[in-house]
Amino acid sequence: MNENGRKTLCKNEFTNCEIVKENQQLKGSLQTYEILLKANVEENEELKKQLEELEFIVGLRQKRNLISKFDKEYDEEDKKKNPNRDYAGIMPDAEEIYRRYYTMKNQQKEFIEYLEDEIKRLEENNVYQPLQRMALETHKHNLLKYKEITGGKE
Repeated sequence: MNENGRKTLCKNEFTNCEIVKENQQLKGSLQTYEILLKANVEENEELKKQLEELEFIVGLRQKRNLISKFDKEYDEEDKKKNPNRDYAGIMPDAEEIYRRYYTMKNQQKEFIEYLEDEIKRLEENNVYQPLQRMALETHKHNLLKYKEITGGKE
């Protein structure tokens, strides 16, 4: 029995040594797994954030495409309603801008001349009535303010 007992004991010791080694390997594997799991969780969180950003961008693009689609549909309907309208572009051409600018400048000049004529007329009449004096001062004030706003030098 001693021999058998020794052999059994040796087998048990050997088995215990193997179990301890295997246990240590499993602990190492478990630690590696936990590290990898933590890294995967962090990577998943980052990927979720990126996905949310991409979904937001895609949503914006879809909205932009819808707006563009509605603009095209509106333009087509507008062209049907107004077939003679010039659709050269959103911005008017240089000639149109030039025409609008000088039209506006001429209107400003005419208004300044109108106020100056009214002031001259009221001054020539030797204004004695309070309402006419008030009108004269109001015209003078408006003329100065209008020239200040429009940059008129006349």
